[in-house]
Amino acid sequence: MPPAEPDKVPAQSQDESKEQTRPADAGAAASIVDGMWRLPLPECSMSSMQQWSEADLRSRMTGDRLFDNLILNKYEFSTGAPVLKSFPWRLSVPFVLCNARCDFCAAWLVKGEPMPVDLLRALLPVLEHCHEVDLVGWGEPLIHPQFAEILKFIKQTVDPRARVELTTNGVKLLEWADRLLEANVTVFSISISAATAATHSDLMGLDPRCFDKVVQGISHLARRKRQGFPGIQIRPVFIVMQQNLAEIPRFIRLCEELGVDGIVFRTLMPMNEIQRDLDYHRLPPYLHPEFETLRSEAIAAIRASGVPVQASPETWATPVFPKELEAQVVLLPVRSREQRLRTIPRRIVIDQTDSLPVGELDETEQCLPPSENPYGRQAPIRCPSPYTAFYANGFDRMVSPCCYMGRVPGYKKMYFRSTVSFGEIWNSPAMTGLRRSLDQGPLLEPCLKCPFFW
Repeated sequence: MPPAEPDKVPAQSQDESKEQTRPADAGAAASIVDGMWRLPLPECSMSSMQQWSEADLRSRMTGDRLFDNLILNKYEFSTGAPVLKSFPWRLSVPFVLCNARCDFCAAWLVKGEPMPVDLLRALLPVLEHCHEVDLVGWGEPLIHPQFAEILKFIKQTVDPRARVELTTNGVKLLEWADRLLEANVTVFSISISAATAATHSDLMGLDPRCFDKVVQGISHLARRKRQGFPGIQIRPVFIVMQQNLAEIPRFIRLCEELGVDGIVFRTLMPMNEIQRDLDYHRLPPYLHPEFETLRSEAIAAIRASGVPVQASPETWATPVFPKELEAQVVLLPVRSREQRLRTIPRRIVIDQTDSLPVGELDETEQCLPPSENPYGRQAPIRCPSPYTAFYANGFDRMVSPCCYMGRVPGYKKMYFRSTVSFGEIWNSPAMTGLRRSLDQGPLLEPCLKCPFFW
């Protein structure tokens, strides 16, 4: 069977994907997850793969490195394998440095050295198998002092069939746009979360003039798409919060005028404790006195949108903090970013010694049964992240199991120190324990509260 080409992958029509909210049942979720892998359907659907023997799997190998890794990875995912022979095919390149000061992200609070290029070189085995490379990390890629060198390395290493995506706040987008296109970066996720300069400045801590710079960068990409780069995909990202909930209809109209290819509305990440250095407690959208009215208006605008929209409006009402903390955090004062910056100590780069953990079982941690299950989940949960993606922090080389979980409960942290191989991290006790939990249960508390539909 020949490798599947991108244009042969079953794709959603605009009508099907215009309002991509949380699926109503497990079958709908499985259908969306099925389409993540660039493999022919229905032959390589999860339900089909679950019936395959090892001989069936081997008979479908072609010798194409990218394709063979994809099909092995999806087979292991479909069958719930805890230990993987496949490589992740989605990599978030771990940048650390940021020019924004968002209250929904702690990247700007890191006072340390940015990711060295040698960490990226250590991920060479992953890059060679990647179908998706996301230049994102923990911060703003376009201000990294070695970004030009990193961009060159990505272009030389990653298969030209791969999709290379940039996640950016867009302030420097116009300055870098043409060089990004030359390096085969074609997918642009622009974090903007506002329809006005005032709200943009309030939530992201940027100069009010930066909003227009972001809009100009998006407009330039849309123009280049019309001028000979038809493969460009432009997707503004909007995290729904109390301060911007009312701007969603206006934001959709702005995106339509700019000619974007899609809009992504994201839900705030749940927190188990008060965030000392962030005023996260002022952000939950359900704290808005007119929440239900504004959510209804947003849903109507999403349904009427002229471009595809991904959104899960029903998750906007899910409590961000545990019940015992929710009543306390809303009473906390709001502090200026300058006040908080003065109190944050400089973080020292962790010495890469053999004493750093790599996800071993933490026998000292007492894991209590989860207190809440807001979505009524039970195993098996087919969450693709621990199978398909790799998240490493460029500041201290700490590896996260997914973008919503910093550490697997019951296990020590994972550090991709220089003395371990990639496989030791990828199949560490923490990662295999997480995969086993998703397949067999009991589900971990972060998985029960994750706002994604898996």
